[in-house]
Amino acid sequence: MSKQHWDDSYSDKEFVYGEKENIFINEQSSIIPNHSKVGCFAEGEGRNAVYLAKLGHEVTAYDQSKVGLEKTKALAKRNNVNVNTVVLDLTDEKVQNHQFDAAIMVFGHVP
Repeated sequence: MSKQHWDDSYSDKEFVYGEKENIFINEQSSIIPNHSKVGCFAEGEGRNAVYLAKLGHEVTAYDQSKVGLEKTKALAKRNNVNVNTVVLDLTDEKVQNHQFDAAIMVFGHVP
């Protein structure tokens, strides 16, 4: 799915997938060691990234949609946490190896 598709999807005030973390992330988050550096890939509007930041992790959210990542920043601010955001097309670009202790991706829609 294209950057434009996701920018359009996330342009509404409402959160497409809601503001509460994915249930799988909630159930499995305890396996991530305390205060880990976590990469959240295809993160969209940031619900999982914000949840992990609230648990005390240093979180970086990646998505091709700048609109989605702006909502991530706003959600993080409302929850008094910091989430680093990076606009990146994961089908075309790579991230640096070995920079995270853990990584997550939920519903990474790619062609």
